[in-house]
Amino acid sequence: MAMVGSYGPPEAPHMSRTLPLQIHGVSFSKLFKHLFQTVDSIGANTEILNKFSMDDSFYRLCVGLLHPEAVFRPATENPAPFVRRELVGLCEFLRAHLNEPVSLSQMERMSGLSARVLQSSFQNSFGLSPKAWLKKQRLHAARAVLQKPSHKLKLTTLAYDFCFPSPSDFSRQYYLEFGELPSETLAKGRNAFSN
Repeated sequence: MAMVGSYGPPEAPHMSRTLPLQIHGVSFSKLFKHLFQTVDSIGANTEILNKFSMDDSFYRLCVGLLHPEAVFRPATENPAPFVRRELVGLCEFLRAHLNEPVSLSQMERMSGLSARVLQSSFQNSFGLSPKAWLKKQRLHAARAVLQKPSHKLKLTTLAYDFCFPSPSDFSRQYYLEFGELPSETLAKGRNAFSN
């Protein structure tokens, strides 16, 4: 596979060259393949494509091929901005869809990161696995709902709305996170509203 690039001022004749697809041990053919698979899996949903900055990812890969020195820094520098940017897009999407089940393989496809990179990125950024981070986000969102007074709110429905396998699992996880049961948080919210 070859890529054509040009250098010099615009009036200069175009010079073509063949670029290696493996630079500093990084396989750009795999990166492009993964990027295109991600775009294909998202389809024509431009909102999601924009959230994950797919055009920016493509641009960064092209820069990496044309000017590796701009992408590959010495080992003392942190090369994580590319990964963090992908992680930010994924986290924003997950926070906006906390009531939808999502698997680790779906997270990989959405972020364009491998399972290993995804796991280590979450661990380095949040000290949690992707699934543990998502569960924590769901618990905090559920707590926000419980703190708003509503006499129609049912804990069973809330547990399933935030993708917990059962109300008892939701209660157990909630207690571990906040030190009180969901029913206690709900009662406090209702008492605050009535006072």
